[in-house]
Amino acid sequence: MTFKTEYIAPCPMAYIRHTGPYGPDNTETMERLKRWAKSNLNRKRN
Repeated sequence: MTFKTEYIAPCPMAYIRHTGPYGPDNTETMERLKRWAKSNLNRKRN
């Protein structure tokens, strides 16, 4: 197995932590993160 290490410039990061099994609750967590990202990315572009 080959690994490659890349260094990138520091950048802001956002995440939502979900604890528990995969399933409908996990799907809702991902949808919540996507709604937040769309809202915040559009705000920064304008």
